[in-house]
Amino acid sequence: MNPSKNSLAYDLQEPFRFLVDLAVINLIETERMDAKAIIRTESYSLRLKLSGAKKVTEEFQSWMNQKVPYQINSVTWSYSLLLKTRESAQYLLVKGRL
Repeated sequence: MNPSKNSLAYDLQEPFRFLVDLAVINLIETERMDAKAIIRTESYSLRLKLSGAKKVTEEFQSWMNQKVPYQINSVTWSYSLLLKTRESAQYLLVKGRL
């Protein structure tokens, strides 16, 4: 295993990846993201300009601040990510994998 890789970090973010999708879809559906914020590269892939990236970042932050039910409480998505990370760390510590 390469110690410079952050595999566990990527595994922890995966269950929350849909929030980025929701942020982008919401920007497009509400017409706050337009073609001017996107660049088509020579290889025909699409990239965001700085203005588009800023909009996505702000929208994603807005989603992360929304409250969701978590166990018996209501917490923000960002706090639920922290709680799930702690739960995973505790599980791995008990199993002797960390």
